[in-house]
Amino acid sequence: MYNYRKMTEEQQKDVLRSRRINKLPLHEPFHKLDEPAKLYLITAANYEHKAVMNSEGRRIYLVGMLTDLLNKDGSCLHSWCVLPNHYHVLVKAELLNVKKAISKVHWKTSHQWNIEDSTPGRNVWFRFSDRAIRNEPHFWATVNYIHSNPVKHGYVKKADSWATSSFKDYLERYGRNRLVAIWRDYPVRNIGKDWDEE
Repeated sequence: MYNYRKMTEEQQKDVLRSRRINKLPLHEPFHKLDEPAKLYLITAANYEHKAVMNSEGRRIYLVGMLTDLLNKDGSCLHSWCVLPNHYHVLVKAELLNVKKAISKVHWKTSHQWNIEDSTPGRNVWFRFSDRAIRNEPHFWATVNYIHSNPVKHGYVKKADSWATSSFKDYLERYGRNRLVAIWRDYPVRNIGKDWDEE
């Protein structure tokens, strides 16, 4: 997802040629917007993975906006985690509704944070990516991936130490023993490889 700028000019031309042939958007992930509600892992990153959400206040604000908008229209936000430079949410929704909600959130936060940082016109967000959840094991492995993300990226040593994550909600709902069993039964494996790197 973020490798385009690292490619040679010839590699970039090959990628664009392939995307044109396959009728895919040239510079953004493909989203199949006409499907009924499904479970999706949504990932969005700050432009060039810069840590624009470096304060807990910004991350909490983003969580509030995402929660408000993604829990509307029959959608259901299952789990989430916001880090200084990207976020993940697991939501059951129609993808078109997700796209509209994220567009609103990204526009509003970009505008506000650029005013706060005196950086008018700065690109704050890169486009979001979506991955449909295939089955229950994929669902629980994705929940584990989301909740372990602050540990994976070295922000904390234990998932329950990160404030802007739904992990504590799961801990309260299921208890530590059940979450340990879910972690053991539904390992993360290669989720996030090559597309969630800083």
